[in-house]
Amino acid sequence: MAYIERYTLTDKHIARFKKGIKDALDSANKKGFMEAEELRATIADLNEKQTGLIEKNAKGIISDTILRRQLEQIEDTLTKTNAELYKLPQNQEDIGELLDYASEYLKNPSRTWVDATFIQKLQLQWFEFPQGITFQKGKFRTGELASIFKVKDIFLPSSSSTVRDRGFEPLTLPTSRGCSTN
Repeated sequence: MAYIERYTLTDKHIARFKKGIKDALDSANKKGFMEAEELRATIADLNEKQTGLIEKNAKGIISDTILRRQLEQIEDTLTKTNAELYKLPQNQEDIGELLDYASEYLKNPSRTWVDATFIQKLQLQWFEFPQGITFQKGKFRTGELASIFKVKDIFLPSSSSTVRDRGFEPLTLPTSRGCSTN
């Protein structure tokens, strides 16, 4: 359990995470809603064209062959447009409950593990550690972590040491002039 606890987030970081996710989803939902409106307008326009063609055929303005060909083209376009429309979410979901669960998971992943069923544990294991876990020299290791745990890097400053940007002095041969920095 201690291994996974390294990836816990504080309430402050969870709040930033929630806001970022909510903003991204709101933006995506807004784009999806606008696209759905455009697709519905296209469908209405195509339905009107179908009706207009049928009326022209009834009045003898266009032949049955032309009507059939035009209706087939419109029907093909309608099918494709409806398929695109059905790919989009039908309504904007309230993501609050999902974000609350994700927040609790990020605050205390080991508690989520303890409370999970056997099947959920299997799913969590593959989610958290896509390449599995190994135990070497008394420590747990993994080749890859789930992206959700990498979110901690966004919120916390890096604690790695860095080399100053001065660099190294080039090696100089002893001469009568002395060192290169003189």
